[in-house]
Amino acid sequence: MVPIHMNEELTRDCVLTLGCSRQGFSQSYLGLPLSINKLSLSAFTPYIQKADRYLSSWQGNLLNKMGRTVLVNSVLDSQLVYLMSSLQLPPSVVHQVDRRRRAFLWSADKNGSCTPSACLVAWENCCYPKESGGLGVTDL
Repeated sequence: MVPIHMNEELTRDCVLTLGCSRQGFSQSYLGLPLSINKLSLSAFTPYIQKADRYLSSWQGNLLNKMGRTVLVNSVLDSQLVYLMSSLQLPPSVVHQVDRRRRAFLWSADKNGSCTPSACLVAWENCCYPKESGGLGVTDL
């Protein structure tokens, strides 16, 4: 049980009645971090590491740029959309994930480092819809 805005007596009675243990924040629920305070940047590290695990398992150098675009749009973005559906990501987390997406898209680099010469188009232009001349990459 995780009590919120309950006095100590009522909390103790509920724990005894339900026969469960008392927990507190911060914790994870349905894969999302929960806290009564603002989440620290370290709370988002597992999501960045999850993106790294995806990237390390993909053979990006065997795919053309459009194949890598499909992977970025379908897998990496869907993972983050679930997280962003309930939490506002700090700009630094978005920047770290974008850096990894950009490096994988242009150079199939799994470490998130991409030289400026490898990027053929500005990232803002990649985020335009395909109908407007972009690659259709989701702008986080």
